[in-house]
Amino acid sequence: MLTVSEISERIKASIKKSGLSHRDLELKTGIPHSAIQRYASGTTDRIPISRLEKLAIALGTTAEYLLGWDTKEK
Repeated sequence: MLTVSEISERIKASIKKSGLSHRDLELKTGIPHSAIQRYASGTTDRIPISRLEKLAIALGTTAEYLLGWDTKEK
């Protein structure tokens, strides 16, 4: 399993690839953009799995990829 920092790097890369803003993701997931920013920057100690799953769906990937359980993006 990846560290929170490594997960954050995958989230950040997936956000960049998607072209979505943190506000766009907030609208799609219901997760506050400030939390999304913390997850992408690695300034949090944990990311709830329920939120990670919502982010993954909105970003067109899987929670398994973001967590490092799957090495291939969807």
